[in-house]
Amino acid sequence: MVNNDAQIVVCADNRTFRILRGLLAARSRVLRNIIAAPRASTEQIDGCPVVQLPDSAQDLQAFMSAISDPNYFQPAPTPLRLSVVLKVLRLSKRYEVPPLYRRALEHLAVDGWYRQTFDEHSHDHLTDIAPEETALRNSLSVIETAVEVGAQWLLPCAYYCLAGHEPDVLRPFLVGNMEPHVQKCIAAHSSLLRGVIKVNQFLTQAGDKQCATLARCKAARASATSDLLAMLNQPWVDPTPPTLEITTDANMKSRGMCDHCRALAKTRLRKAAAKFWNKLPKLFGLPTWEELHEMNRVAMGEDSSD
Repeated sequence: MVNNDAQIVVCADNRTFRILRGLLAARSRVLRNIIAAPRASTEQIDGCPVVQLPDSAQDLQAFMSAISDPNYFQPAPTPLRLSVVLKVLRLSKRYEVPPLYRRALEHLAVDGWYRQTFDEHSHDHLTDIAPEETALRNSLSVIETAVEVGAQWLLPCAYYCLAGHEPDVLRPFLVGNMEPHVQKCIAAHSSLLRGVIKVNQFLTQAGDKQCATLARCKAARASATSDLLAMLNQPWVDPTPPTLEITTDANMKSRGMCDHCRALAKTRLRKAAAKFWNKLPKLFGLPTWEELHEMNRVAMGEDSSD
């Protein structure tokens, strides 16, 4: 039998979570101080002192599970729901639990929400928040959480994905605290589309004298250009870094482009994509990549001189 003196009941939204007092105090300095406060013992449930917290029950459940169950919130790229990662990120920041905070940030980075370079590989291991409208809801949720915890380095990718939507799709979300962030994405939409076109400008550039199948390669570029323009006219453009799926090497090969022209196109594509990616923070009025990377290093406890 567990001694009730060793346990504490944490409440949020009329839901209760029973946890070992010592475990909670050891993991969070903020909660340790709350537990120690005289008011923490004025109410009891089954002989255990009760602490009321202002968080949502869903957020607190994820946070308490991450604290008490070592199998619940394992390191990336262990598959998890994006919503769980964001809940743990918010509360681990609020209640000062650095290991969980850094682990949540690492999950987001490994999933592609933060990149050191435009072509950095992502595992895509986090399950979408709302499958029926994943790109929109996921981006909004990441932006909201990043702003709350001060993780500005998450914003370029999240803004980038949100700005791929037509302004009419985004306008209903111009409410509350999200209004200035959605407005940035609406304002950047046309610039984003121009950037995608510039990145894919190689489609309009002819091959050189080493191309042995000029007519076939020209037809491949024309076909890809047509499909790209059609995609840009959709309500949502998926601007997955570094470019759209329609212009990948495998896609161009399937259209009949020769090996030489594909290699040339890849070089042009990477150069244009890197240039566009480097300008991305400025597009949304954010600090430079160098500044954002330094913020991330500090948050992750890394020495920038390493």
